Amino acid sequence: MRKILFLCLLIIPMLVMSSNQSHVDSLKIAFKDTEGIKRINVLGQLSAYYANSDPDLSLTYDSMALDIAKSMGNKMFQSDILNNMGLSFYAKSDYATAIELISQSLEIKEEIADSQSMVQAMNNLGVIYQLIGDYDNAITMLNRSLSIRRSANDTVGIARSLSNISAAIQKAGKPEQALEMLEEARDLYLLLNDTNGLASVYNNMGTVYQLLEDFDLAHAYFLRSLELKDEAQDARFIANTYNNLGMTSAALDRPQDAIQYYNRALDIRTRTGDQFGLATVNTNMGELHRKLGSYSIAEEHLLTALSIARKNRFNQVLQRCLEELSRLYADQGIYQAAYKYSNEALSYQDTLYSEELNKRVAELEMQRKTEITYRENQMLRLDNQLKELEIQRSRNILIGSIIFTLFFVFLVVLIYIRLKEKRRLNRRLQHTIDLLQESEQDLKEANDAKDKVFSIIAHDLISPFNSMLGFSDLLLKSYNDYDDDEKKAFLASIYQSASDTYKLLKNLLYWGRINTGKIKHNPINSDLSASVNDCLMFYSEQAREKEITTHTNIPDSTVVYADPDMLFMIIRNLISNALKYTQKGGDIHVSAKSGPSGVELIVQDTGIGIPGAWQDDLFQVNKEHKREGTEKETGPGLGLSLVQGLVSKNKGKIWVKSQEGQGSSFHVQLPGKTEERNSTDQVHSTT
Repeated sequence: MRKILFLCLLIIPMLVMSSNQSHVDSLKIAFKDTEGIKRINVLGQLSAYYANSDPDLSLTYDSMALDIAKSMGNKMFQSDILNNMGLSFYAKSDYATAIELISQSLEIKEEIADSQSMVQAMNNLGVIYQLIGDYDNAITMLNRSLSIRRSANDTVGIARSLSNISAAIQKAGKPEQALEMLEEARDLYLLLNDTNGLASVYNNMGTVYQLLEDFDLAHAYFLRSLELKDEAQDARFIANTYNNLGMTSAALDRPQDAIQYYNRALDIRTRTGDQFGLATVNTNMGELHRKLGSYSIAEEHLLTALSIARKNRFNQVLQRCLEELSRLYADQGIYQAAYKYSNEALSYQDTLYSEELNKRVAELEMQRKTEITYRENQMLRLDNQLKELEIQRSRNILIGSIIFTLFFVFLVVLIYIRLKEKRRLNRRLQHTIDLLQESEQDLKEANDAKDKVFSIIAHDLISPFNSMLGFSDLLLKSYNDYDDDEKKAFLASIYQSASDTYKLLKNLLYWGRINTGKIKHNPINSDLSASVNDCLMFYSEQAREKEITTHTNIPDSTVVYADPDMLFMIIRNLISNALKYTQKGGDIHVSAKSGPSGVELIVQDTGIGIPGAWQDDLFQVNKEHKREGTEKETGPGLGLSLVQGLVSKNKGKIWVKSQEGQGSSFHVQLPGKTEERNSTDQVHSTT
């Protein structure tokens, strides 16, 4: 029986392959004996057969079918073939060509008013634009698709479109708008009694509310989603929902509920072998038990998560797990282990930041290349149109020479129209070229800024670490050879290096969040005098050590309309900069005055000043202006670029007045007091 079963298993695939090959051979024979629409259908079947095994051959058959459809003037077949060709190029990751072909298909579908096929093409374009990070075009296409479905009263299609658009809007950093779409989709799925669709919408709504930190609503929607899903059909979905419920329970200070949900998630992910899910849930469990004081249980979960994350290279989970281990050992007073895991977490934080930065640069590069290729394809199409126009024009001239008298007026009018069309096309070409040049300049500036950040990461982080490693090595190996004063000096150097590194990393991360749009902006009426006094208090010890006197002249009623955290960061960097470049015994004056354009904050010092050649581009991150402070203080010069970004975010402006050797004054103009209102300029990041 075993031999018979083995022979059957061996023969059946051979028979299937033989049957498929026979079918292909019959199609090739039929191609020679057919014409018109039948030949197009045969070519379509051949294209579908080779779509996975030989995409280039599949495209060849599609091109042949397209030529036949054009010769027949059959618009419907042309649009369908162009759409299929676009999907083939999408499978080959040639997104620019895919966009071009599907866009041509969409133009034809709009011409013949094939609304159902238009929706399909728009959804395809929306998916590709999302993939390359062009969320604006993705949302535009998906909204057009939604509009058609609304016109057709396609309730199922409307619900799906709303879910798709909400995902794109959320990725674009607009969770409130995404929530509006999901609420409408929820109502439609309730009307349709579609439990699967409703479960997905509830889960997405819970995720958005979790992002907005409304944990009560997030928890409620996750529970509703859980009630509608069958674990046997979608175990991964159920496990993710239990994990989300654990997170919201922990946020709502319900630790026992959180532990139960996390345990259910662990059971499912263990059964399904979901390694990423196991690493994530174990990290969450470790964090929760650490906060509850159950250190041994927390350590067990965190070490399990650490092992899984290391083995599978889940860097983001790994970095978070290392941070939690550091906090766990610090809570227990095991500072050597805490320091070890903290350093390792910091190294992974740098890696993750670099990966995120590289990913964003790669997305921008992909968008640029896609746009350039798309424009080139457009120019090629325009060139072909021009050639066709020239051929037509030559034909008209030939006909006019034969029957010149009868068609003279007709030829003159025709030539004029063609020339006008050519000029219009030339203007479009020039406009396209101008846009490409602007895009290249923007990319160059972005690359310069990226190189500057990499330079800071590569060089300015090494020096403080060398200092910390060197002094700590001396203490470790020769601790008893130094007296207490020398040991204190070593520890002071280590502390200063760690402090400098922390400030640099904080400014780098803050600068990166500003430039990637992942930062909350909540402007309110802020007391400028209080913010300045807080900053001066923060730097009072540093000012005392350098014997620098600080003076303030800010009326108590001075109020600016700005984000208070960003305002504090602006003032702190300017005062830190003034302290750094002012000699011992110098003065720093902080003043403010109100005017019709807002409030002007002035930070003036009696320091070493700024060279005139630096002042025009002092706030640009891609310019190299590095200078030691009066007490040999070091720094990468990122602070002023960060300040400029924060000022711009708050609708203000900044400038500097300085003479070398005679001090500097930095002027920041911000909006004055205004009526309280809700800020709409909020961008949320997810982790």
